[in-house]
Amino acid sequence: LFRSQQADQNTHQAVLLIPIWNRKLAMSELRQRKGEKAETTGGKDEEMTQEKKEALVQRLMELREAQKPKPQPGTSNEAKKLQDALKEDPYNMDTIYQLGLAYAKDDQWDRAANVMLRGFKRASELEEASDRFNFLAVLCQASLHLKQNRQALAVINEIEEPEDLESKRELNKMRCKVHCLNLDLQKALKAFNAATEGSDFDSVLGVWAHTAGELKKVNAWGVTKEKVQALAKTEEQQKKLEAMERLLEFQATFDHQDDDRLRKSLFWILIGVFVVLVLFLLYYLEQQSLKSLNFSAKK
Repeated sequence: LFRSQQADQNTHQAVLLIPIWNRKLAMSELRQRKGEKAETTGGKDEEMTQEKKEALVQRLMELREAQKPKPQPGTSNEAKKLQDALKEDPYNMDTIYQLGLAYAKDDQWDRAANVMLRGFKRASELEEASDRFNFLAVLCQASLHLKQNRQALAVINEIEEPEDLESKRELNKMRCKVHCLNLDLQKALKAFNAATEGSDFDSVLGVWAHTAGELKKVNAWGVTKEKVQALAKTEEQQKKLEAMERLLEFQATFDHQDDDRLRKSLFWILIGVFVVLVLFLLYYLEQQSLKSLNFSAKK
């Protein structure tokens, strides 16, 4: 039900691309230190570095787009059966739960949220603790996908603390994101520390990467990075941290570009609506003017 582990694995693929670029830069600097002519190699190296950089950015963008789950079109057979069952018994919590999971499985988060909100305050009626946990966790995840941050906060506050360690860590990662999005720095840091308590470097790095975008919203990027740095004891770990930091910077750039595109789209939509309203108003005034002229002619 949680997708963070899969996301961490996909992020690792992208991290592997960044040291290649760094090595090219280092080789260029080394050649210059050896006294090779700047006129012969400097310009070429600089040009190649820029080409490599652009290729890396393009590759990361492609990888990022490939990682984005796409909602499945239509309604699956499983969901159709559950829809029919829910029509027969609209208040059945087990059916509401299973239908919400079916929608979430197909990345149809709006439909998952709509059906599961019907059972939000009745989650305690589910017999198994794991079902109660999963029901609220999926509803919280759906709320985050729909950018309903206050709704996600209300849902996550209802989740009982699970017994197994892995579920606790995943819950605290989600708590960290939710509290960041609701601008609660102290609770976000508390959740981050709980999610990384007793973990090794790679695990802490994964949590930090998974929550990076949200941590920046409350200026907790630097504070949490210090915890990761403290665990980076070897040169390899330090390189991993550096590569991850570069990747997250690229990620932030892409997110900013997506926001810009969204703002531009909304701007042109508003312009279109405004133009339509102006044309309608002109048409209306013209019709009124013609009616007035016809009335005067009759007189």
